[in-house]
Amino acid sequence: MSLRTSATGSTTNAMSLREGTISQKQSPVANMLIYGLGLVLNKGISLIMLPLMASYLQPQQIGKLDLLASIGAASGIVIALAMHEVLYRFVGTEKQPSNQFKRASELYSSTCMIAVVISLVLFSIINITPFPTDFLVSQFELNLLLVCASLEGVLGLSTAWLRMQDKAKTFLMVSVLSTTLQVGLIVVVLSTQPTVVNILACGAIAYGVQFLSLHFINRFEWRLPSKSHFKNHLSYGVPLMLTAFVGFGLNGSERFFLAYNTDLSTLGLYAVAIKFSFAMCILMQPFGMWWMPKRFQYINEHGINKTCLVTQLGISYLTALTIFVAFSAKVFISLALPESYVISTQLLVGTLLVAWFKELAELMNIGVLYNKNTQQQFRVSFASTLIGLGLMWGLGSELGIWGIIIALGAAQALKAVLIYCLSQRQLFMPYQLKLLTVNITSLFIFLYIAFHVSDLWLCTILALLSPIFSLLPTLLIKEVNQWVTNKVMSKSADNDVLQPGESSHCGSDR
Repeated sequence: MSLRTSATGSTTNAMSLREGTISQKQSPVANMLIYGLGLVLNKGISLIMLPLMASYLQPQQIGKLDLLASIGAASGIVIALAMHEVLYRFVGTEKQPSNQFKRASELYSSTCMIAVVISLVLFSIINITPFPTDFLVSQFELNLLLVCASLEGVLGLSTAWLRMQDKAKTFLMVSVLSTTLQVGLIVVVLSTQPTVVNILACGAIAYGVQFLSLHFINRFEWRLPSKSHFKNHLSYGVPLMLTAFVGFGLNGSERFFLAYNTDLSTLGLYAVAIKFSFAMCILMQPFGMWWMPKRFQYINEHGINKTCLVTQLGISYLTALTIFVAFSAKVFISLALPESYVISTQLLVGTLLVAWFKELAELMNIGVLYNKNTQQQFRVSFASTLIGLGLMWGLGSELGIWGIIIALGAAQALKAVLIYCLSQRQLFMPYQLKLLTVNITSLFIFLYIAFHVSDLWLCTILALLSPIFSLLPTLLIKEVNQWVTNKVMSKSADNDVLQPGESSHCGSDR
């Protein structure tokens, strides 16, 4: 570290330029794989620990943990104010690395201040409000949740900065550190005192360690943005935060309807099914973490047609993942969890369809965000959420858990269609509608099969073959073949160009 500090300014600039060049030459596929592994470790811990937790905890306790997680997610959305999206849009467009770091430091500082203010307000509300003795959650449990929620925005912005800098290995290192700590603490708690409070405390400790690690790695400067910049950040981020919070009505609030219309045991069965839907979203995130920060820049550099092609590849990848999880999760639940959770294998088909529509809307909203028209996206989300809440209220009392799943599916499908239409009006993308039709048709066919098939060997075979079958129409498209070929040839050419330079550099060192 002292050698780096004592280096001259010219050497430092040269090293930074060289690192930036190498970063730009890194394979997107390699970064996607590293991000995927990091996400599986960081975000998929609940799924990784599910068999162990199901052995020690009752369905009622798992249901309560899921309910608390939903409350924490809603609080985290409000505190974060979508500042990671602000980072993508305002910092990602800066040309100079020094300006990028300066603007990122301003965002980091303002995010920390916002988190402290909002968290103090929520802490006061939690501890002043009297709680009934038979209330589903306690004040102490909510205070532990608040620790995690207060750090959500800071952690999201810090990891987004790592992705913008293509520091995939650093992201993986932090994920391994925090996940190893959390898993170790949970194992100790389950073997000694398996209570909901102790498991929440494990999460709070892991969040704190992750915050300190990222703060040390990124080394952001403490500088507040100007009033004009701060106003622009809020005008862009607040509508996105409200959109995400309204989206919570279709991705979290159903737990309250389930707890009201059924019981915590049924909520526990739903929690198992939704964890595998979340696993599908995690597997989708490597593509999203590579594509979402770069898609606006991709429009400017490569044009709308190629941007549309990459988006459509993402949709095909999403469909294949959904089909794969539908069959593989059925095998996993049947073999790894107690028999009382078997009904979750059927609920899983419904929750996966809901998650597919949700991810589809995220992929196809590029036109709205490109024109910074987040207010219209908020209106679409608000209308869809109101319809979804109304359907859950009506169908939940009549059909129970399946009524709520049907309501969620209808609302998410409506939202995806409206986002598609709105985005096309803002920035027309020449999607191949025939391919979209094939994706949707294959999805419904294979989900129907997954719902009715009970033989585990057949499910295992279908988990391997059906995603490949669903991808065949995409692979046969001429434009896709050309795009993949160009990427391979471009990487080969880059390696040929770098080889002589690397040999010369080594020779000069000697």
